[in-house]
Amino acid sequence: MARLAKDPKGQLSFHESVLAEGHASQTGSLRWENYTTINIDPSDDRTFWFVGNYLKEGAASSATRIGSYALPECK
Repeated sequence: MARLAKDPKGQLSFHESVLAEGHASQTGSLRWENYTTINIDPSDDRTFWFVGNYLKEGAASSATRIGSYALPECK
């Protein structure tokens, strides 16, 4: 979720969305999410890039998902 400059105080106009749904829980590891990051794209300063892990049902190890979300153009 994000708040744009024009949003009234206490309100967020850009709502959350799901990049990937995990369907399992991890056990036996202390390194979960060591390689997750979110960064703002310097080319437009409004696109967020996310890289993270999730578990598919029945999987022996995690999978990686990369996605981006762009805020509406700010003027």
